[in-house]
Amino acid sequence: MNSKTVFRLNFSLAVLATFSLSTAPAADRPWLAIGNPSAAEVAAQFPAPPPENGMILWWGWDGPVNQEVIKRDLDRIKAMGFAGVMIEAGKGMEAKYLSPAWFELFKVAVEQARERNKRVWVEKGGTPAMVVGKTFLRAGAAPDLTWAVVEPGDELTPRVLAALPKPDVVFDQPCTAVKYVHRHWRDADLYFFFNEGTEPQSRSAVLAGTGPARLWDTASGGIEMLAGAVAEGNSVRVSLALNKYEAKFIVVGAVLPGEAVKPLRQPQPFGMPQTER
Repeated sequence: MNSKTVFRLNFSLAVLATFSLSTAPAADRPWLAIGNPSAAEVAAQFPAPPPENGMILWWGWDGPVNQEVIKRDLDRIKAMGFAGVMIEAGKGMEAKYLSPAWFELFKVAVEQARERNKRVWVEKGGTPAMVVGKTFLRAGAAPDLTWAVVEPGDELTPRVLAALPKPDVVFDQPCTAVKYVHRHWRDADLYFFFNEGTEPQSRSAVLAGTGPARLWDTASGGIEMLAGAVAEGNSVRVSLALNKYEAKFIVVGAVLPGEAVKPLRQPQPFGMPQTER
């Protein structure tokens, strides 16, 4: 996987968790807004993702950190093709985490990153040095769980299964090696599949959502119709083939600008040949 592939991969992962916020960002930092994009909006940036959706390096601040170290690290990070950094609270620094001295270094990092067109994020570290005593409120009484379905044992009984929501992904055969994440866009459903196993996996899968199914290729930045997809009510049946450690993005939903899409094949009665429309 090359740097461009990872760049697009992180872009797609970044737009997985997109929800609306009522507070508008600063005018000079529109990338801070977290919205609910349409498939067309994401597709327009997919071949060349902006820095805020690009590949991020976890930047551990361990040991001596000063202005020269920050400049040196950011130059190396830029040379490696990263679009941004996640500052990780490390250990061994003279400046204590979240102390005034730490924020002065953070200010330097932000200014230097801006000069290199990089984005800066901060990961929550341990207990801030400026906080004394308890940092969490004492636990209260147990919440009211009378609404919940409670079973005394650890079995997934029919009663428990009946209380669960309808699954958004159903494989034709069990496949523990394949993991997925499902997110809703404004007019489409995004699925990220990953084979974390050491063997190739091939399955038929029914995905919740209506409309054309497309494969978004992070290696090329291309978007193409997924061959063989079949509409099944409010779901789509697709063929999913993943090599070991391979990931794929499948988007089910709206027609993209300038795209001519045939209706999905409908399942034929048993015994009749499947035909293309």
